[in-house]
Amino acid sequence: MKPVISMTREAEGLLRIALFSQELKLVGKKKTLSQKRTRLAQDLRSNRRRGVVPIFISTLWFVFALGISIEAAFSDVGSNIQAHNLAMGLFVSWLPILILCSILDRNPVASDDIERKLNKLVDAVCDSLLDDEVRRDFIASFRDMPEAQRMAYWVDKIATRAEVIKGDYFCGFSGQARTRFHYGAAYAILTDIEKAYVAEHGRGWLYNTREARAALVLGQVDRGFTWFDGRQLWQVAAAVYLVGGTSAGAFILSFNTPTVGLGCRTGGYMIFFVVALVLILAEVLTWWLTSPLRKHDQFHSNVEAYSQHLTHGHHLGPKHTSLPGLATSKLILSHVLRKLENAVLQIALSMVRLLPIQQKKQRLDTTRQSIQNHFATLQNLTTRNWLQRAFFTPLECSNMIWACYLIFAQTIGAFNNCTCMTSSWGGLGGYLDFTQFNVADSPLVAKYWMQGTVITCVVMGSGMSYIVSQWLMQAHLSTENYNDAMAGLRRVRRFRRYTQWIRYPASLLVLCINRILGACRLRRSTDTRVLTWSREANYRPTMGQSIVRATYEAQHLPLHSVDVRKHLPEDA
Repeated sequence: MKPVISMTREAEGLLRIALFSQELKLVGKKKTLSQKRTRLAQDLRSNRRRGVVPIFISTLWFVFALGISIEAAFSDVGSNIQAHNLAMGLFVSWLPILILCSILDRNPVASDDIERKLNKLVDAVCDSLLDDEVRRDFIASFRDMPEAQRMAYWVDKIATRAEVIKGDYFCGFSGQARTRFHYGAAYAILTDIEKAYVAEHGRGWLYNTREARAALVLGQVDRGFTWFDGRQLWQVAAAVYLVGGTSAGAFILSFNTPTVGLGCRTGGYMIFFVVALVLILAEVLTWWLTSPLRKHDQFHSNVEAYSQHLTHGHHLGPKHTSLPGLATSKLILSHVLRKLENAVLQIALSMVRLLPIQQKKQRLDTTRQSIQNHFATLQNLTTRNWLQRAFFTPLECSNMIWACYLIFAQTIGAFNNCTCMTSSWGGLGGYLDFTQFNVADSPLVAKYWMQGTVITCVVMGSGMSYIVSQWLMQAHLSTENYNDAMAGLRRVRRFRRYTQWIRYPASLLVLCINRILGACRLRRSTDTRVLTWSREANYRPTMGQSIVRATYEAQHLPLHSVDVRKHLPEDA
């Protein structure tokens, strides 16, 4: 999204109007806002990449191959070669789960085309809000709503930023975790409308469409796209469970295979998991500590100042724009960067002067400008950017290289040496049992094999089952045929009704955690602000609300002209 301005509350409010409003008239457009949204939704569905089912089926080959490997290994219980090969297969069992996660939400075929259409819709809404007459008519459409005054103030405030928001608001595709520390506009808006209206009313929340649309358009205006969602901790816990569970199964099997102890293989599995755990915990901690809401007033005051700077005619802004309130400290790091910049300039320019090239002065100016631009970008990097460059990316690459090394070493037999066979990583020295190092005859071997295999298969199976079930329950959303989509929705409701008892333990766990957090005052309220599925509609309007809705619908019934002559007798 557009830097800085997209992080304001007004930008999110404008997107809400573009997504949920029906009353706003588009200036200079023949189609209504609802018609343009419908057309855009059709384009989004038709431009999604297909082929999810074939990839699901091809992933089953991994499960089939793993099953054959397990059967072959257990037919030769005690063989150390079979044990370590099986452990390596269990170790990489998280990989198909990652593949299924990456293909579940399919990317658009042409993301640039979708970006252009989204920006076109946003620009049309901006133009309409900048028109005084259209904006007054839009505000007047909510005059009979309880939040009419607040809505009018909010729309006027959005209109003051519309000129800055307009023009290439969406400027890149960041789907499927391509951008670190980024939720995206869709996640932020969907989460916010749950808290603002949907979760409170539950199933049947669209009973009063005008009230619902007004609540969705208004939303919670106390925050923009710059926040940390604590519910992501559930996803973090699931990731740790999947990677840790598959690694634990491989660790148990390999650790208890003679020679028993911590060796090259078990130590390698442990190093991979520990590094992955440190990475994910560090990323969550960084995300939370550097969230602008921790410095809410300071951050948004800086954003407001920058927005006013753009509104007063400086639309281009500075060449190197950072996120206000998130830039790194200028006391030490900036001084170090300036010293480093001067040193690099001296070295680079000296080398250019020594080269026998033509147009040397132009080359010197080009080199100087490139170096200065690069260091200007470094000066405006945020804490998150520095950590990504200096910590997260190098450590992630190193951990992936380490995993590839483990697989390659096991494949070519590089672990068949004295150091690895003696399990000398334990710190107390290694040993080698010549009666067990090739084939183990201990009765406990089969037990440990069974434990490691069951743990990994349960973890992998639960992860893959959850992903496939979620895709099956959401596949109808991508269907272009309306009747097929409705049939899919009915099947989903039937499936949820029959399997609701399975979700009771998870619901009780969430309720207990909410109560504990509320008792510890880590949450303001113990109420669940998430829409949960129920068998029947939860929203029960009062008698007064029903009367008001019936009166409004009666006032807005379409009027048809009646030819009185058709109803008169022929001789009249």
